[in-house]
Amino acid sequence: MWINDLDQAKRLAKTTNKLIILDFTANWCKPCKEMEREYWNNPKYKESLGSFIAVSVDFDSEKFLRSYYDVKSIPNVKVIDYQGNVIHQSLGFLNAKMSDLEFGGFPSDVTLLYDVLELQKLKNPSDAELIELGSAYQGLVQKSVNSRAKNAFAKLSDTYFSKCIKKTENADFKEKAGLAKAFNSVLTDNPKRALKNIDITKVSDGNKLFAFYVLLHASYSTENRADAEKWFAEIERTGQEDWIRNAQKLKAKYAK
Repeated sequence: MWINDLDQAKRLAKTTNKLIILDFTANWCKPCKEMEREYWNNPKYKESLGSFIAVSVDFDSEKFLRSYYDVKSIPNVKVIDYQGNVIHQSLGFLNAKMSDLEFGGFPSDVTLLYDVLELQKLKNPSDAELIELGSAYQGLVQKSVNSRAKNAFAKLSDTYFSKCIKKTENADFKEKAGLAKAFNSVLTDNPKRALKNIDITKVSDGNKLFAFYVLLHASYSTENRADAEKWFAEIERTGQEDWIRNAQKLKAKYAK
């Protein structure tokens, strides 16, 4: 169901832990109307659009929103959180198939993010808070099912991890953030970057388990079974049940 009140949409989004999709449109915009027929109002894509609180924004009358989101032409679609922050955007006409590739992969529940989103308002967040924000976006990378959504969340996640690396004087936080960025590379189909950036001999004992898991994931992604078995064995050797369980799930996934 489409609504026209963004403030109402923000309240609904916060209550239901959903993202908001803003469709800037106009009666005179033929490509916009075509997208409405082919995608927005097509029952075939009801499940994909059910992940969002959907808002239709009139390009002509909503001048403030048009200016705020720097919308100069339409079709123009934004994916935002309940605070109004842009997560992803698309400009120009897309047919139904391309629209679903663009918007169909976002998670229907973003509680991971909304639980910590207030931290974005802090003028001087701590190292731990920057890590927490980066990790929340990273969790949504893992919950997303297509590259557009994954890349959108990974970019935001990396922003906070990079801020931590730049700001912190704590070697442990710096290392954690660096490993987390490497994990984002794996999650967004660039495992070779992670393998290149992690030297396990230089990782501190406290972060080795996370490093083992990132390397395990990267090795499976590059079909390097020998290295994957090595990192799997390292994780098993720690005796940490949660990490072992995650490693087993990963192994089962790539065994298919």
